[in-house]
Amino acid sequence: MKILRFIPIVLAISAVFFVAANERTEHGKFFEISKNIEIFTNLYKELNTYYVDDLDPSKLMRTGVDAMLNSLDLTQTTFRNRILKAIATSPKADTMA
Repeated sequence: MKILRFIPIVLAISAVFFVAANERTEHGKFFEISKNIEIFTNLYKELNTYYVDDLDPSKLMRTGVDAMLNSLDLTQTTFRNRILKAIATSPKADTMA
């Protein structure tokens, strides 16, 4: 029963893998992405199959996505968003238009 829940996920990730593998531009980058997606899929499947406790697939995936985003240096983007918000909410913003 658990396997049936993950068949659509595996099919979707496999489709991404094959599309990325056939991509002619930036072949090396897409190959690396597809290889890592394949590794991630296999790890996800193995955890679900052999882990002692039951896993919540949504929570596990969300934790993985959050960890990937936290590994990036988003300080510049966060800083830029704060500046844009400050400009948009400042009293002078009305006169700039």
